[in-house]
Amino acid sequence: MFFSSLPRLEALVYATLILFVTKGTSIAQNSHHEPKPVIPIYSDEAVWGNTVDAFRQGTGLGGFRAIPNFSYVLGKPENPDYNTSVSLGRGGSLTLSHRRDGQIVCFVNNPQDYDLEVITPPRNYDVNVAEDISISISLDPAGLSWKELGTFSSDMFPDGVLRIDLGDVLSGYHVRITDPPNGRKHKSAPGEEIEGVRLRWPCLDVS
Repeated sequence: MFFSSLPRLEALVYATLILFVTKGTSIAQNSHHEPKPVIPIYSDEAVWGNTVDAFRQGTGLGGFRAIPNFSYVLGKPENPDYNTSVSLGRGGSLTLSHRRDGQIVCFVNNPQDYDLEVITPPRNYDVNVAEDISISISLDPAGLSWKELGTFSSDMFPDGVLRIDLGDVLSGYHVRITDPPNGRKHKSAPGEEIEGVRLRWPCLDVS
């Protein structure tokens, strides 16, 4: 054996060196295969959706509600009300984002708090009944990959503010609000009314 031809002290040093090199190589390989996710630097100054990226008009609407006024959903709602909102209609959807200098701004998951707010008219008058909405976010600026965050009923947020946590998603870009096909709806005027979207932890850098 090779070690038997070496003095005891030299053999010990040689074996220790081999162990150190082998362990170091293993650590380097593990760190290469398990990169840590990069979380963007974010601000605690919330921003509001200021761009309508897509809108699909649902059915079952009548009168002024069938002609959307997108200014109602841009920025912070002044006085959320049934008459100053964009109605999804049956099967409709609305996609919003926040843009700075023409570029879309991402928003991140804050593990200490919830991350998004979707604003609807408060449930304080008879014309409103419980309706469902589904919320999805895009995982990239181009909107090619999406993650559904869940379906929520308006009776869960009677104040008109739906507070949503991103769960296991680190960051997002667009927010899409959809009237789910099998969700609860107002019989004569189906589809939730949307007032705005608040991104609570926007990225400081733009993509």
